[in-house]
Amino acid sequence: MLEPNDQIAVNTLFILGLMTLFGWWTIKKHYDNAWNIEKLQIELNNLKYKTSDFDKETEKDIAILRAETINIVQSMRKMQDDIIEGKQNDINIDAKYRIKLNAIDEMLEQTSISEGIDLKDGVAFDPMKNRTSAEKRAYDKLAKQISGSNI
Repeated sequence: MLEPNDQIAVNTLFILGLMTLFGWWTIKKHYDNAWNIEKLQIELNNLKYKTSDFDKETEKDIAILRAETINIVQSMRKMQDDIIEGKQNDINIDAKYRIKLNAIDEMLEQTSISEGIDLKDGVAFDPMKNRTSAEKRAYDKLAKQISGSNI
């Protein structure tokens, strides 16, 4: 049996030996990886200067991709123009309905004045007075579409 001091020395040497082996293994892996990277860089440089049918096919593929990209961009611009035109049409429709509603309000005011009805006293024209429930639902749906609120 070893004395305690000798046991500590043996353990210390064992640990140092393991650390040395791990250090050598790490250094070897580092240089292996560095060599692999260098080989890849050499292959990449060789590909830059290599002229072959592969390069011609690649140029054709790039030209096709450029043409497709141009078509996509043009169609996106057309779609954007269509969206803007659609929004403008919605604005125009809203303005037309507003003009018609204002004209209807003016006609109602003229009618109530000619009949002697004062709309400010709480008497007003009720468009839903003699309507069926289906007509009322259709009118509500139309009113919501005109106002732009969710249905």
